[in-house]
Amino acid sequence: MDAIVGQQGPFDRGRQQMKVLAGLEVTAKPVERTAEAVGGDIAAGEQREIRKAVQRKLVFSLRSTESTHPEVREKIRTEADYFERNAERMRYPAFRRQHLFIGSGVIEAGCKTVIGCRLKQSGMFWTVRGANAIIALRCCHLNGRFETYWEGRRAA
Repeated sequence: MDAIVGQQGPFDRGRQQMKVLAGLEVTAKPVERTAEAVGGDIAAGEQREIRKAVQRKLVFSLRSTESTHPEVREKIRTEADYFERNAERMRYPAFRRQHLFIGSGVIEAGCKTVIGCRLKQSGMFWTVRGANAIIALRCCHLNGRFETYWEGRRAA
């Protein structure tokens, strides 16, 4: 419950929601700690999946390509590095199958709505770790994958 209310708004508001919805008296700190811990765990799992996908994709083929020309070798290395760094952003067929937009305007508006409205509220200060954890948690919740996350945790 702390994670859900913590991803939605300020941690103090989450504390208030815990009291109203569950009758639990907590401070804002446990809401923050739990939300960041759960979000960090979600982000770590996503990174593991991305690393697996990168290993199987184009990068392996590029890095396996040999050339006797130094310019070609350097170009292949540069392109492989680019694809490796950006692989998680380049899953266009999967995005299209989900009927998602891949143009930047819709994506930027989504970022503003999902991330900006949570992280850029008045008086908020974030560590990179804390912000990344809350973003992962919020995206997991809004994508309808939060229960799947908990089922995976229970199974482990």
